[in-house]
Amino acid sequence: MARNLNEIVISGNLVDNAIYKETKSDRVVTEFVVAVSNDVDPAPAYISVDAWDALAEITSDWQKGDRVIVSGRIKGVLRQNTSGKHQQLVLVAAWLNQIS
Repeated sequence: MARNLNEIVISGNLVDNAIYKETKSDRVVTEFVVAVSNDVDPAPAYISVDAWDALAEITSDWQKGDRVIVSGRIKGVLRQNTSGKHQQLVLVAAWLNQIS
């Protein structure tokens, strides 16, 4: 029987400063967007990332333009914006690092 695999690794630059939040259940999360491009197609793809708990603490001071590498899994998340709720794919970080 084939097993499903849900793992992704990206590297790129933060589009904006990371946003650190505390949830109603006293967990912390940092949300940020990474712009990823390559030599074949230089137009960037924008990947939303959620870093929870200890990883949120590590990423809370990440700034626009920081080069990062993130590994994790893709998850569908219901998000609210000015036009209402919408489904968004998010990379939930399992491992990450800021590249100098």
